[in-house]
Amino acid sequence: MSVIARAAAVSILLAGVLPPPAARAELEAAREALSAGDYATAFQEFEASARDGDLMAQNNLGVLYSRGLGIAKDAKAAVRWWRQAAEKGYAASQYNLGMAYLRGQGVEKSADLAMQWFGKAAAQGDPDAQFQAGVGYAEGRGVARDFKAAATWFEKAAAQGMSSAQYNLGTFHAQGLGMEKDPVAALTWYLKAANQGHPEAQFMLGQRYLLGDGAAQDFAEAERWFRKAAEQGVAPAQLNLGTMLIAGQGVAVNQQEGASWVQKAAEQGLEGAQYSLAGLYREGKGVAKDPVLAYAWFDTSGANGYKEAYKERDALAREMDAAMLEQARRTAAEYLRKYRAPPR
Repeated sequence: MSVIARAAAVSILLAGVLPPPAARAELEAAREALSAGDYATAFQEFEASARDGDLMAQNNLGVLYSRGLGIAKDAKAAVRWWRQAAEKGYAASQYNLGMAYLRGQGVEKSADLAMQWFGKAAAQGDPDAQFQAGVGYAEGRGVARDFKAAATWFEKAAAQGMSSAQYNLGTFHAQGLGMEKDPVAALTWYLKAANQGHPEAQFMLGQRYLLGDGAAQDFAEAERWFRKAAEQGVAPAQLNLGTMLIAGQGVAVNQQEGASWVQKAAEQGLEGAQYSLAGLYREGKGVAKDPVLAYAWFDTSGANGYKEAYKERDALAREMDAAMLEQARRTAAEYLRKYRAPPR
């Protein structure tokens, strides 16, 4: 299961229920100062309104403390202000307080309390809180794992346009988590997220068109979405795009460009891309033929988990003289330090 669990930034709001005229003037001054990047003035104005009990000002004051804007960074002070507003029902502060508990910033880390505050804010329609509630239920974080409950919260956040929730909902439909598998619905939600620029959704959309899963097979569409994701740094998309360009799969053959995309993925530690790149160097396809680099990439791929690569590495080694093999081993050691697979 590949669920996006990005923690959104703390929520800062500059609008809300109108306070009394004097407080409105303070908030307007704070708003103008914030827009101008004058955080010291914004802090002073928000503090005055916060002490008068304005919930939006209390929330925003907590944000300034949490980020160290206009005042020394103070996570505990941020939590104190968020708690005041959260306990009076202010959704943005409830969400921010949940994030503080989730991260252990200004309070002792507690997934249970984080979920309690996310739930309060989510019930008021806060999309960030709905998303975090969904992640909590999907991962069993602070609550018992419940894919149906997770899907419910992702649906609410997705309906409000949150791309990460749309991506997760696509994954739930694709994998049948808390619901029947539905490749068409999966593609629909991936498309919504991809059109907002969500890189993982763009990759998954490319996969669907490549395989004809939820839509008719369409290599041109697959290439288009892989390219969008690849340009945002998604390593599997870079590998797939490179592979399509090298093979001319639904696109014009361009081995040089294809090899460059495979190399980008390999340099991010993707072991399959490292294996493919090694093969390109061995054959001189899209790159200059180089057995030393082929050996190094096969070795790195194997060390990162693609064990079949060791057979290819050893076959190359048998064709090298002692000096070349020593150079290849030194290069492999350097590559392994630089291009380790990321933690999973």
